[in-house]
Amino acid sequence: MGPPLKQLTKSQDPTLKGRVKLVFKHFPLGFHKQAMNAAKASIAAHRQGKFWEMHDVIFKNIKTLADGVYEGYAKEVGLNLDKFKKDFADPATEAEVKQDMTEARAAGLGGTPTVYINGRKYQGGYSEQQISSIVKKYLK
Repeated sequence: MGPPLKQLTKSQDPTLKGRVKLVFKHFPLGFHKQAMNAAKASIAAHRQGKFWEMHDVIFKNIKTLADGVYEGYAKEVGLNLDKFKKDFADPATEAEVKQDMTEARAAGLGGTPTVYINGRKYQGGYSEQQISSIVKKYLK
């Protein structure tokens, strides 16, 4: 689902170009032992402008996530490792994840992925064409 959403923000369609913003909120599920660390790693990467790069590496390696792998991912995406480690360990990073979780629960979120378009829960297909047709309706 990620690539179609990211593509939508880069659309050259004149009705969408420059009018679509993708906001990512973290909602680590408790039964995924590495979900909180993965969220913290992506926030630490975001602080260096590389959220999506870290996101993509984490999801590519989702089945092998474990303590200690995130520094290797940070190197892989070209982050300053000292800053990454500091941001990963920063209590404000986990607080940001928890704030996202609070907002998600308030919105009635029960699982991931969940997509909202213009504040409305979207339950259609996840191709770029399917999502862009709904977004165009809201942008009229």
